[in-house]
Amino acid sequence: WEVETDCLPPSEVMSTMAFSPRVEAVPGAVRVHPAGSIKGAVPMRPGGGPPTLLCGVGPPANVVKPSRPFWARVVGVAAPIIRSKGFQGTSLVLLFVALFLSDAAGCFGFPDDPWNSIQDGMMTLIMAFFTLEMLLTYIVDNTTYNVTSFFLWMDVLGTISMVFEISFMLGDGGEIKTTSSDSASSSAVLLRAARAARLGARAGRITKMFKFLPGFGNDSKEAAPEAEISRLLQAKLSARVAALTILLVVALPMIGLVLPQYPEVDRSMAAWVDSMDLAAKSGADAAVTRAGDMSAFYAKHNGHYFPFRVEPVAASLTGDLQGWGEYSTPSRLADVLLVSGDNYAVYFDFSVMNQFESGYNLTVTFLVVLVMVLFSFNLSAVLSGLVVSPLERMLTVMRAVTETIYGTMSVLGDDETVAAGPGSAAPGGKSKLSVLSEVDQLEAVMAKLAKMSKLMVNKPAVGEQELKDMGDEGQGVLAMVDQTLQRREPRARSEVCVAEGLRFTEGKLSVATDVLESWELDVLTLSLMEQKMVAVWALLDSSLGQRVGRQHTDADTLVRFMDAVEPQYHDNSYHNFAHGVDVCHTVSRILSAIHAERWLGSVECMAVMIAAICHDVGHPGQTNPFLVETQHELALLYNDKSPLENMHCAVLFKICGKAPTDVFHRLSVEERKAARKVAVETILHTDMAHHFAMVKDLGLMFEMFGADRPANMTAVEVADYFGTTLQPQDNLMILQMALHTADVSNPLKPFDICHAWADRVLAEFFQQGDKEKELGIPVGFLNDRLKVKKPSSQIGFIEILVAPLVSNAVNLFPSLGDRGSQLLSNVESWAQLWSEETSPDAEDQGKMKARIEKMKGMF
Repeated sequence: WEVETDCLPPSEVMSTMAFSPRVEAVPGAVRVHPAGSIKGAVPMRPGGGPPTLLCGVGPPANVVKPSRPFWARVVGVAAPIIRSKGFQGTSLVLLFVALFLSDAAGCFGFPDDPWNSIQDGMMTLIMAFFTLEMLLTYIVDNTTYNVTSFFLWMDVLGTISMVFEISFMLGDGGEIKTTSSDSASSSAVLLRAARAARLGARAGRITKMFKFLPGFGNDSKEAAPEAEISRLLQAKLSARVAALTILLVVALPMIGLVLPQYPEVDRSMAAWVDSMDLAAKSGADAAVTRAGDMSAFYAKHNGHYFPFRVEPVAASLTGDLQGWGEYSTPSRLADVLLVSGDNYAVYFDFSVMNQFESGYNLTVTFLVVLVMVLFSFNLSAVLSGLVVSPLERMLTVMRAVTETIYGTMSVLGDDETVAAGPGSAAPGGKSKLSVLSEVDQLEAVMAKLAKMSKLMVNKPAVGEQELKDMGDEGQGVLAMVDQTLQRREPRARSEVCVAEGLRFTEGKLSVATDVLESWELDVLTLSLMEQKMVAVWALLDSSLGQRVGRQHTDADTLVRFMDAVEPQYHDNSYHNFAHGVDVCHTVSRILSAIHAERWLGSVECMAVMIAAICHDVGHPGQTNPFLVETQHELALLYNDKSPLENMHCAVLFKICGKAPTDVFHRLSVEERKAARKVAVETILHTDMAHHFAMVKDLGLMFEMFGADRPANMTAVEVADYFGTTLQPQDNLMILQMALHTADVSNPLKPFDICHAWADRVLAEFFQQGDKEKELGIPVGFLNDRLKVKKPSSQIGFIEILVAPLVSNAVNLFPSLGDRGSQLLSNVESWAQLWSEETSPDAEDQGKMKARIEKMKGMF
């Protein structure tokens, strides 16, 4: 076959191939070698080139129109039939007729004529319908409905059991039951077991059929992913429920075959017939007398079944049997039981017993069906509550997130579907995202999140080795967009080395070393000179300082630096030189606890402690919002963007710009750039405007790097772990966290120190509040001395700001866990003061307790 394509490229024509073992693309055409077939293809003309396949106007007259495979046409006809509500409803109705019809006839005593014919006709039609249903189901869904399918064999068994309900096949309608004294017991058991087997085989179909009813299965025309999962779950569980039903209904009665005493069988009928046979040896009259005794016996002891006719087997045994005429023949021959002996045959009327048994069977069948329906509804509800509904919510959220990610981050896409985005059209007018399966959606979202995570960790555009291998031109291009990629050798992290020699602060501090190496140092109790020495100790003499500060500065320069910084601080209640020293000391404690010297550069560690000394230098005792509101010169100078923090950075490097006070004088050019970057970035992030973003970023860092690390790691192991997993920008975030946490660390220290600093900060706030009232501008929430209660304000400060920050820090670095405990202790102390000052009622006390419990939950 060969097709010349006027409008479609060969690739698209090839895509229409139904089957071709060998396809050859030729210019402007597609050649399919003999075993193949192509839609719209025509045979080569005997004497010419290939015919033209016209586009948009249908094939030429001589084109052989493609035909669907026979099996596909059959499936196309069968599928709408088997899946229609009418067909399914009819199947369900006929199933109930097959279950109840025979027993209903016996229960209500329908006569054989004409009921047997009616029943035979109905049962035959039902069996034919069930056979048709099985055939259509196999045609449409032979992948799951095949010889290995439980439902197929259940349907086959149930359909075959119909022959026992049709009298002209294997049914017993319209026939007298016969028995002998030897076979009465086994026959009763086998009949009941066979009947139970038929009931179970048909009842098992109900679990499959009830998906037709509302509440079972998916009513939507297009099955959503979660609906498909629900369908599969129902199919699996329906098979198990049906198997359980058949096991209970069929297997349990079979016990009677092993235990012949169940059910008990009345042997009196055979005994009376045997008695008549013995009496017949004495003459026909004696046998007739025994027959009268038998009739009186059943009339007295058993009114449920009784003999209504006695017939001699031999003509010589006639006798007077006229007394039996008072009993009429039952209307249903199925209610007659014939017990035969050697000489006489006795007919028993079992109408009452059979009606009772039919009623019992109807009740059992109804109860079985009812239990199955209720169980199915309950199972459906349980599945919906435990699996389907949560899955629906999850997939709904996932689809919404996917749409958002595809819409806002499509720049990351490298495949056709992602690049197209959620608005792109797929066949049928749907978005490509909407036609993805739930697995595909999950994979797409995970791939997208992986790309986003890669961007968030902000890995360098090129690695260190790639940078080394680049020529000057390549490095120059990168330097245009990334100033950190200047020509330089990569700087190795500091080695742990302790400079030897005497302590520079030896004899200049009245505080014991163990206090200095703890969180219990109270700088407010120290003189100005001792406060300076505390800062020098942190940078040079502490366990951290000996590994960090001594490599990059000297004591004389550092002392001159402290002498230059201290006058730049204003005489504020809180933002003063003592606060700067306290924060510097706290930063050293945090860095020591997390073993920063093992994985952060020594230059960076020293830079953040220098930044701590100057993080509030020149502070006027007023907040950024106040400066912006009053159009202060600092707000105008820095365009309302962190005016105080920008000013602090400027003052720091103005002091360092003079040689006598340049604490960075030992650093190389590149190291000085790194130190400046750390100092500027960490000071700028002490602006409370960045607080909540920092809390979120720390939480994200924990989820990305800390949540899956090995449990029970020591502080050193945690430090080494982060040293191999974090990127440079992550290290900077840790330094920002250290300075910002130290800046608000009053609640992390003993309560007397915490209380003293709280008095100072509120005093400063109140001074600003007085100024705000004087200027007629809005008064800050914590600035009105007439309204603010110290305990309440401190509890709120800790609850809203400090606790979330410290909680994330503790998650990242468990070695800071004791600070969380101290924070909670201080909260309870503040709550006690609040209770003493306000005498709250039970409701307020309960609320306060709930707030404290919530904070405890963070740790």
